[in-house]
Amino acid sequence: TVELRTQAVMSQSGAVLRYVIQAKNARGKALALLLDQALCAPDLFVFGELLELASVKALAGTPDSGVLDLLNVFAYGTFNDYVANAATLPPLKPEQEKKLRLLTIVSLAHSKKTIPYAELLAAVHTDTLRELEDLVIEAIYSELISGKLDQRRQQLTIDCAIGRDIQEGDLHHMISLFDQWTDNCERLLKNMDKEITKANAAKAEEDAEEKNINERIETIKADLKKEEKDPKSKHPEGFSSMEYSAMNM
Repeated sequence: TVELRTQAVMSQSGAVLRYVIQAKNARGKALALLLDQALCAPDLFVFGELLELASVKALAGTPDSGVLDLLNVFAYGTFNDYVANAATLPPLKPEQEKKLRLLTIVSLAHSKKTIPYAELLAAVHTDTLRELEDLVIEAIYSELISGKLDQRRQQLTIDCAIGRDIQEGDLHHMISLFDQWTDNCERLLKNMDKEITKANAAKAEEDAEEKNINERIETIKADLKKEEKDPKSKHPEGFSSMEYSAMNM
């Protein structure tokens, strides 16, 4: 799981860097064409670094702003987002349709560990199970997700998925989740400390009891040896050492 994420991060960093270098100095139609190529590239699934470029931001309000809007959908959205805004967005090329469907699966994988086929079909806008399963298999082999298709139960079980681009507004939510996780860890550690303290106290009590029993046994052994040497040796009450010790245990 960790290896998958590490490899994915390294792969995406190299893929986006190629386009970042070219996009820094590109303008107008040339930049729009470059971004369109990036959206078609089969090995590129993160776009945040491109969106941060001044040259890319400058496309807003120009005749080529459509590709900027489309880039935002690929960075942060899903296929449903494209469908909802299709009238104001450029049409998708076949490679872009497939990529946006793959990214939609990644987004679902972040929210659920088990995804029913019916939900996947609706999210990626495919009509047949064969198309859906082919898409999921490609996502797995492209190392976008790690998981397993369950044809009998008609569901996809997720192990992990690559990260998608993060919007500034998402950071507050992520920080909140991290704070909750930290609080849960602190509570867990406190409970563990209490249990360890209780276990140590119980062990100390058991050790003390065992020591007491062993000391009594040694006392009885010593008294028995003494009686063997002097059979007439008795305690004041008239009992033998063994009888006397047994009564007082």
